[in-house]
Formats: sequence, C-alpha cells, structure tokens
Amino acid sequence: MRLDTRQTLHMLLLLYNLLKSQGPQYFQETWVYLQSRRLASMSLLEIPRHRTRTYGDSYHVSVVRLWNSLHKDIRDSPTLGPFKVSLRKYLKKKKKKKKKKNKIKQKKKKKKKKKKKKRGGGGGVFF
Repeated sequence: MRLDTRQTLHMLLLLYNLLKSQGPQYFQETWVYLQSRRLASMSLLEIPRHRTRTYGDSYHVSVVRLWNSLHKDIRDSPTLGPFKVSLRKYLKKKKKKKKKKNKIKQKKKKKKKKKKKKRGGGGGVFF
C-alpha cells in the first residue's frame, strides 16, 4: 500500500474511533454533523470554515473531506472491523481508477508526440 493511501486509511480510522465514542469527549465535540433533514441521515460532517491554505490542509479539515467522500455504507459500519475491511476495499478501487486515468493520459500524450513528429518540427529556415 502506498504511503498516501496508508495515511488516508489511518486518518479515517482515527476519525471513526473518535466518532464512535472511543476517544475523549472533547475530541468528539469538535466534529459537527450537517443539520438539514436530508443530509442528517447520511452522517455527513460539516467542513470547518478556513481561510488559510495551511488550515485547509490540516487534519481537521482534510479528514472531514475524506469522510464525506466515503460511501454511506462505509461510514455507517457498526464496528471497527467491518469499517476497516470496507475502507481498504474502497481505497483499492480508488487506486485502480486513478491508475487507469493515468494510463489514459499517458496514451494521449504519446499520440500527441507522434502527431508532432509526423508534421515535422517546424524549425526549418525559409528563404
């Protein structure tokens, strides 16, 4: 597992533990669920307001974005075991999709290079 994927996994595991009352009370109070009726049943968290990029990249803000991007079934896992399993599956699928997109981009770049070569460099001198 790549470092960024492991980092995401552990960030979300920590948040899951904090939300499911396995942490101090003051940590649980820092996370606010969205209050609209439609969204409350989805267990989405409110993204904290932030003005600086530094705070926007902090654990508090970035983990909420990650949490909200998870499928509802994963967020609503009853215990840590099923949450870990489904989270790892989700991250593997996400990784495969990312690889596939990168391959498509690389193929497009190769095609563009071939077209440029066929047309010529365009660096000739005309008299």
